[in-house]
Amino acid sequence: MAFKGWLTIVLIAGIAVLAVGVLRSLPGDNPAPIRDPDPNTAASPAEAISDLAQMAAQIGILSESQSEVTAEQRERLLREEQVKVAQQLCKVLPKSADAAFLLAMAYQEQGNSDAATVELRRALQWQPTHVDALEQLGVITHTVGEFEKSLQTMRRVLELDPQRLGIHLHIAEILAMQGQLDLAVEALQQELALNPHSGKAHRVLGRTYLQKQSYEEAKACLERAIAYEPQEPKAYYNLATVCARLKLTGPAREYRQRFKELEEMNQEAQRQVRMSLDPLHVVVASVAHTHTDAGRLYALAGQAGPTELLWKRAAQLDPNNLRCRLELAGLYQRAERPEQALEWCREVLVQDPNHGQVNYLIGTLQLASRRYDQAEAAFLKVIAVSPQRPEGYQALAGFFLVQKPDLPQAVSMAQQAVRLSSTAGNFALLAEAQWRSRNFAQAKAAAQQALNRAPLDPRIQALHQKTMGNP
Repeated sequence: MAFKGWLTIVLIAGIAVLAVGVLRSLPGDNPAPIRDPDPNTAASPAEAISDLAQMAAQIGILSESQSEVTAEQRERLLREEQVKVAQQLCKVLPKSADAAFLLAMAYQEQGNSDAATVELRRALQWQPTHVDALEQLGVITHTVGEFEKSLQTMRRVLELDPQRLGIHLHIAEILAMQGQLDLAVEALQQELALNPHSGKAHRVLGRTYLQKQSYEEAKACLERAIAYEPQEPKAYYNLATVCARLKLTGPAREYRQRFKELEEMNQEAQRQVRMSLDPLHVVVASVAHTHTDAGRLYALAGQAGPTELLWKRAAQLDPNNLRCRLELAGLYQRAERPEQALEWCREVLVQDPNHGQVNYLIGTLQLASRRYDQAEAAFLKVIAVSPQRPEGYQALAGFFLVQKPDLPQAVSMAQQAVRLSSTAGNFALLAEAQWRSRNFAQAKAAAQQALNRAPLDPRIQALHQKTMGNP
């Protein structure tokens, strides 16, 4: 659909940008764009997998003839498929830290920590700042008792990502185990500075103060932990111990009783989960997750064939995997196959009717197909489910400027978008809506705000120049 003059800015600020930008900003995972392969890093055509039948054979996807296997055999076959997918990805994308990390996680899912460690170190060899690989390596070294290595690794994570949640907590638990209680307290206070509502951090800090025999501090921390995690029995157990040390016999007795009640309830709940849980469902979800991530990496490398195959396979395996369905919707949108994209969007909405990202995508797809009533309804749904986000208002502002002219509505929606996010694009959208409404003073003011935020953008400059002249 072609637009002229200022409508190019409208598209960028409201419709075209949102078709990609909102997918990155609304709740949920972000669909991966298919990029052209980098000739310096991508596999050669001989190494790349583009033929779907070849890909299916190489990764060992279960065929129809294998559908009658036992649950145990199916689990084994699925786990083999999971590893083969990740291994093939590493062959097609050599020296990719993300591919090596995905293979490491596939090994870790199967309890093979040694193989996982090898791949994590390989990922870090190619990308020493790969924070996810560093964190996972820190977890594994902790699990196998290499505490100093774990501390060193987790501290490196914090150097690279000081705001990463959970790392100070991990460090504190190792320090407390080593008897370095003052350092553990310091680490926990840093965790709480980042995440003050973490019940676990308050609980571990209370336990650490208990070890230090700082009972008043321990009591205060554990009471906060209970406020955030009222169903966590460990906090009550530690608080009962603290109250006993403080000679508060009544509260100690009450907390001990509450601990016993919660512990019994948790044990029964865990028993019910074990009875109802199908281990194969856990495996299926894990394999589908690996396939979805592998497809994303193929997409980023410009390998469209394996991308589509793996996301479809993930959807086939796990009906609860919304991310692969969202990825497929984005894939077909970019391929200008709107009906197929809508089909996958509808699958997501069956499970999550209020998924803001998908409702927005449906709006853009309906818009591209000139089904304007459906597009408007979808954008209104975005506003209904995410009223404090600007994207739905941006989309409708552009919609009421172009597809369904309604200038008062366009102004109202653009004003709301500016209120929620005072970006150059939103001010530009408001300026155009005001200009078309012949509110020239307001248009000039909004265009100036846009120019202040993006002084080098030629489209904003043109808009500003227009509002400065005679109407």
